[in-house]
Amino acid sequence: MALVELMLALAVIAVVLGTIAKIAGSQSAEQKALAEARTAKAAVNELRVIFQRQETFEALDLSTTIDIDLWPERNVTGPNTLANTWGGSITLAPDPAWPNNEVINIQWTEVAGDSCPTLATFPFGAERVSVNGNQVFNSGYMGVPTDLDMGAIGANCQGNDNTVTVWFAKDIR
Repeated sequence: MALVELMLALAVIAVVLGTIAKIAGSQSAEQKALAEARTAKAAVNELRVIFQRQETFEALDLSTTIDIDLWPERNVTGPNTLANTWGGSITLAPDPAWPNNEVINIQWTEVAGDSCPTLATFPFGAERVSVNGNQVFNSGYMGVPTDLDMGAIGANCQGNDNTVTVWFAKDIR
């Protein structure tokens, strides 16, 4: 009888620990996304200060941002490469589609599905946000204004290979 009771107790403990692990995992996904977003927002704000006396972001490239230590060591994987917490890449560059190099974009690849909504909805103060190439927000600076589209974020943040792109204007609007 004692063996049966012990096995039941171990089964209950395993279920409780499994539930705790799931809860901790989802909190961890949110914390990862928040850390990535806060780092990017701080980098963009610093770039705006650095480039405030220049008309454009034309001279900006990723290696320069690495050289001036805008990114924590955890993200830097080489002289011109950044990795994100999910194992994908981070890119930052003036957007070639935008005239006069007044807009930069930051892109995260391979964003986990449970982190993607947090990253896409972070209050960056951005001009535009897309998930997997689908616009989910536009301030109006870069086209027709659209509110943050939670339905589109939910529909696009699937699996573990999501791409989140955020656009920033040179000057804070």
